Amino acid sequence: MSYGFGYLDYEQHITIAEVAIKSAELDNVIELVVYELLYEQQKTSEFILKNMAPDRLVGLIESILLDRYPNEEVETTELIAKIRRARLERNEIMHSLTDERTEDPLKIGFVRKRPYREETRVEKSAAEIHALGIRLRECSDSLYEHSRRAWLSRPASLDTPG
Repeated sequence: MSYGFGYLDYEQHITIAEVAIKSAELDNVIELVVYELLYEQQKTSEFILKNMAPDRLVGLIESILLDRYPNEEVETTELIAKIRRARLERNEIMHSLTDERTEDPLKIGFVRKRPYREETRVEKSAAEIHALGIRLRECSDSLYEHSRRAWLSRPASLDTPG
């Protein structure tokens, strides 16, 4: 049975929706981490969170974590690389047009056509898209631990911002 796009089946729709939901969750966690890492600089935090996109915030998080925890450079660098790869793969799906023309009937074609840029095309199965949803969730969970860690290390004298 087809839904919405006549050539996508139910499982394919569900996995694409899963990626959308997990992507939104990751973007929220990215903002939460910046908020917690810059908790003592409320005006700076507010400006940054209102004016920077999540891809830029990931770079900011990397810089702050490397400054704050220099002994954890390898772990931080690996986590940030994993987040960037997952977000890039997410973009291949969420910012592309679906194309029913694939050689493998179990795969969805995603085509990205943008002016002055090379056309890109990727094909993914529902299982591959679901695996991306899992990776996005793992990125959120790992990043959330940094938010929790920053929150736990706050000086007790800091009041909740108003």
